[in-house]
Amino acid sequence: MILTFPVKVTSAVYKYLQVHLGPDYKLSETDHIGMYLYNLLRQPLQDKQYDKSVEKYTAKFPVRIVSSTVMNKRCKNCSSYTFYKFNTFIQNLLKAELHAYVDNHREFGLTMHGAIVEFMEKYDFCDEDYTFEALKKSYQRWKEDQAMKKNVHQICPALRPVAKLSLSA
Repeated sequence: MILTFPVKVTSAVYKYLQVHLGPDYKLSETDHIGMYLYNLLRQPLQDKQYDKSVEKYTAKFPVRIVSSTVMNKRCKNCSSYTFYKFNTFIQNLLKAELHAYVDNHREFGLTMHGAIVEFMEKYDFCDEDYTFEALKKSYQRWKEDQAMKKNVHQICPALRPVAKLSLSA
């Protein structure tokens, strides 16, 4: 028997999951999102401070799960903290994909503005999900962070990776 339970998510996360997993997702341990959700459902996570945050999540992503998985493997944890952690994980995936998407498009001569607009169209994001400015700022911060990682070796040579020493006798 297959059960369907709703996972509370933000509208942006819902749209992202619809594109990547489809509307009829069955919990699976073969994809990274399924593995993460599966492990969250098995952990007894309780933290009341996230109740207010999760109340703001307007969308519900339906996840189908085999009833024996619920009973035998104890996938019963659906606390607000579980939903909060899942949303945070998906938002981090979304931002990483945005950064790679914009970077790749800029490599081929597209402007940052054009790449971000195209990314928003890909997931049908509106201003309630993510504004253009928020995505632009996220990309700019990420680029600055990448530049700082490259420059740290120039500023402090002691942090340079040490070559592996050969220990031959």
